[in-house]
Amino acid sequence: MSISHRSLFTLVALGMLGPAFSQGQVPEGVEAARKVAIEKGCSPMDVQDLRVRDRYTDGRTGVEHIFFQQFWQGVPVYHGQVAVHRKSDGTVVAAHSAAMVGLEKRAQVSAPALSAEQALRSVLDGLRVPGTIRAGEADGPEGRFRFTVDGFSEPPFVERCLVPVADRLRTAWNVNVYLPDGSHWWNIRIDDSSGEELDRDDWVSHCMFDGFGDGVFHDCAGHAAPLAPPPASPNDYRVYAWPLESPNHGPRTLQNAPWNDALNASPFGWHDTDGSAGPEFTITRGNNVWAQEDANGNNGTGYSPDGGVDLDFDFPIDLTQAPSTYQDAAITNLFYWNNIIHDVWYQYGFDEPSGNFQENNYGNGGVGGDHVLADAQDGSGTNNANFATPPDGSDPRMQMFLWNTASPAIDGDLDNGIIAHEYAHGVSNRLVGGPSNTSCLSNAEQMGEGWSDFFSLV
Repeated sequence: MSISHRSLFTLVALGMLGPAFSQGQVPEGVEAARKVAIEKGCSPMDVQDLRVRDRYTDGRTGVEHIFFQQFWQGVPVYHGQVAVHRKSDGTVVAAHSAAMVGLEKRAQVSAPALSAEQALRSVLDGLRVPGTIRAGEADGPEGRFRFTVDGFSEPPFVERCLVPVADRLRTAWNVNVYLPDGSHWWNIRIDDSSGEELDRDDWVSHCMFDGFGDGVFHDCAGHAAPLAPPPASPNDYRVYAWPLESPNHGPRTLQNAPWNDALNASPFGWHDTDGSAGPEFTITRGNNVWAQEDANGNNGTGYSPDGGVDLDFDFPIDLTQAPSTYQDAAITNLFYWNNIIHDVWYQYGFDEPSGNFQENNYGNGGVGGDHVLADAQDGSGTNNANFATPPDGSDPRMQMFLWNTASPAIDGDLDNGIIAHEYAHGVSNRLVGGPSNTSCLSNAEQMGEGWSDFFSLV
């Protein structure tokens, strides 16, 4: 059995090489899923109701990835997942199980005493977040309710689940709330009778980077004799281009139509959303990312530089001045790097079926409507950055902050290593548990930070 380097990278780097079956044909993916779960200690009753949550085939390797959700008496078991990865002939490449054991004795399912709206109200009150709940409606066949709440950019949703607590599983409401400032995108599970909080996880990945000191961004071009810039042409971006990590590592250069190096990833360029020739936007917005400033930190629609009909994004920069003076250049750099990362990782299998970030999937599978919202010079924090990863079909958000450890402040939008690190959180979150489950990397021992560091070096 042979696996290409791309498939091996995906499986190894994202921790998918769990208990494997060395031989044999598997007629149905669910049988392989039950087998690996039983090998991990489950009884046949524990895995009698496994439902496909995500299923896609890597077009490069032919490996099919199937992600199952464990249910008990019609209620999903939170973190109860089983994954099977198999070749087109049914041979299992790898499989792993996080299914809960002993459900017949440990789980008791009864009607909730709290309504979905009461659960949402309880969580908002606990977070001390004001918000008037305007409306709620059923969303999907499995008991999810989505609400409209004043001041929230993303509608909160509430769904039932079973949560392991000590030696039993308790029925709960999982309340999903994206805070207005973007600092957290909580999944908070509360007992569906008492309202007691049982546990929580966060779709926002918070990172800790080494602090910047004075002079951290050094303008390498400043020591060279000034050169007359080449004449601008359509589709130009003046940026700290790949593979530069930051202004410390070289000067900005003019990049022309970079998408031509990866037309399978961005076949209509970086400013398209309708799948037809010609850009829909002349600002730093397109199919893969919408880069804008968010100085007030409210996650609203901010300023984006406009390249005009020629898409000429050639803006001045002076790193001795405050970041607000070179906003156009910073946002352009952020836009360029989000697109470059999208196009590069597309070649390694992070494409539409696997849950990548695109507004329009061009008929290639997966769920569209989820380009990256990249917030430059975000005012909701300092000296850091973060990335929020909801499931496929909902926009992720990258928040890039200023660093006040130097004077003038340092703009994280020019640190390409940080941009790549944050974007990688989105990649790993969508791949490990499948495009619809981005809560797999919420425990203290998860590998997301290490993988993101690796991505930033590539």
